[in-house]
Amino acid sequence: MDQAILGFLGIAADQFQDAAYHHVNDIELGEGVLEHADRTLDEIAHMNAALSGKGPEGDQQIKFFNTLRDHVLSNLDKVAEVEQSLLQDVMQKIETGRCEPI
Repeated sequence: MDQAILGFLGIAADQFQDAAYHHVNDIELGEGVLEHADRTLDEIAHMNAALSGKGPEGDQQIKFFNTLRDHVLSNLDKVAEVEQSLLQDVMQKIETGRCEPI
């Protein structure tokens, strides 16, 4: 789906990757994408509305989606633990002067 969206916008994957690297948040990234897109805001809004209601189609896609969803949900505690550990590490580095806050 990502390739279809980038194709619709007229943006190459490497251009998007570069933009994602250089923009600090989703708002700036979105503005950067709009600057280089070959589509109007109205066209993008229509495409977004069409894709927002899209979901898995057919038994095979539904089974794959449900399996993936269940796997992600069963590992949320692990993700939270890793996030907490990383946050503590960054805070410790900031407090000891080994890292500058953004």
